[in-house]
Amino acid sequence: MASRREFLQTSAAAVAWLPMSGQAFREGRSPVPFYKVVYDEGIAPCRAFADEARRLGATLHAIQDGDVRDLWYHDLYFRWKEGPVVVAGLTLEPSAFNLEILARDGGQRQVFRGDHVLAARTRLDHRLSGPAPLVAHTDTLGEAGEAWSIQIARLLAQFDGRLAHASERSVRTAVTDPSGIPEHLVSWILAPRAA
Repeated sequence: MASRREFLQTSAAAVAWLPMSGQAFREGRSPVPFYKVVYDEGIAPCRAFADEARRLGATLHAIQDGDVRDLWYHDLYFRWKEGPVVVAGLTLEPSAFNLEILARDGGQRQVFRGDHVLAARTRLDHRLSGPAPLVAHTDTLGEAGEAWSIQIARLLAQFDGRLAHASERSVRTAVTDPSGIPEHLVSWILAPRAA
C-alpha cells in the first residue's frame, strides 16, 4: 500500500503532465506538457525552436549566452520545491549540463537528450537518446535542412510523460549556411525521477 507521501508525489507528477490547456486543444495544437521550454535567444536555431514551441502552446523562458542562473534562482529552484514539473529546451551544451545537475536537487532527471553537433560545416550530426516512442519519430529530422530545430520542437512536443525503454538514434542533416549555428547544441527534457 502506498504511503500518503508517495500518493501525493505520484499525484503531483500526474498533474504536471496534463497535456494541454483547453484553448490549445480547441485550436488543434499539439500537446506540450512542459512547465517551461528554455531556449538561448542569441542563437538563431534556438529562436526558431522557441517560435515553434510557442506556436504549439508552450510557455517559454529565454536565457542569454547560456546563463541559466536567473532561471534557476528565480524560478526552477522554487517551482521544484513545490513539486515535480517537466521542463524542456534547446540550449548550448553547458546550459543543458548545468540544468541537468541542478534538476537532481529538485527530484528531476534528464529523460531525453539530443546532441546537435556541427560537423564539417556542411552538416549537423544529431545523436538522440530517450524514450523509444519519441526517438522513433526522428525520420523527418534528416530531411529538415535549416528547419531542423523546428522539427526538434515538434519532436519534444510529442513527449507524453511516459518513459518507455530508452532508445538511441543518429541522424544527419545537411546545412547550407552554418553561420549562426554553434558547434554543439543540446535539446533535452527534464522530468521527475519517479516517472
